[in-house]
Amino acid sequence: MGAGLFVSCALSWVNLQPNHARLSGLYFAALNAGGLIAGLMGTGLLNAHFGQNSGSCSLRDWP
Repeated sequence: MGAGLFVSCALSWVNLQPNHARLSGLYFAALNAGGLIAGLMGTGLLNAHFGQNSGSCSLRDWP
C-alpha cells in the first residue's frame, strides 16, 4: 500500500514538471531497474545457489 501511494504521488509530481516527457521515462526506467531487474538477478542468484529446479518449472516436468 505504501509503495502504491509513493508511485502515484511521485508520478503526479513528475507530470507537473516542464520536461515531464523525459522525466517520466527516467522514472519508469528507475522502477524497472529497481524492481524488475533486481528481482530477476535475485532469482538467478537463488537458482544458482539452490539448484536448477528449485521454485521453477522446467519443460521436462510437463506431461
